[in-house]
Amino acid sequence: MTGCLAPVYGARTDTSRQYDVWTEPEYGVYDVFANYVDGYMLYVDRGMDVDMSLSGVCAVLTNEHKRIEIYKQNIAKTGKAGYINYSNKFLYNDYDCVTDYNGTQTIGDRDVYITAWHRDKLYRVENDLNYYIILDIVEGRNCYTIQVKADSPINDLGGYVYLVSGFSTFAPTQSPSEFKTQPVDTTSRGWND
Repeated sequence: MTGCLAPVYGARTDTSRQYDVWTEPEYGVYDVFANYVDGYMLYVDRGMDVDMSLSGVCAVLTNEHKRIEIYKQNIAKTGKAGYINYSNKFLYNDYDCVTDYNGTQTIGDRDVYITAWHRDKLYRVENDLNYYIILDIVEGRNCYTIQVKADSPINDLGGYVYLVSGFSTFAPTQSPSEFKTQPVDTTSRGWND
């Protein structure tokens, strides 16, 4: 996998949808996920379930071992350093979180700010996802944040480079979902919901 993905308009399924996922043989074990609300494409694990119900906030992709949340934030007023520093304030919690990596790596032609950490499993929480990595990709006035939560070390589940290696942006073509807030029964809500 080299280079960036490029959107192919009219060659995919119904683009009136907010997203598409497709498989192409040259991408190996990955699918391609295109988010038409926020205007980006990237490789994702094959067969992930997609939730765009909060598409004005983020896209969520899940499988039995991993949850990927992708956010787009305009950082024109705060700047890259301000946004990343604010986002990483939780790292000062060294009581129950262990920082595995916090710095910049060059992946392809992109400088990506990466934060990885883990914590002990919460044994009362079924399917606890206790390994984390955040990939911040700055593109123009926007920062695209890819947050991965997993039930085992992320490098054991295929790593993270593939998420960035084919990442590309394009002009958004769809509007986000509209939703109304409603009360949540906190006694029945799961930890990762």
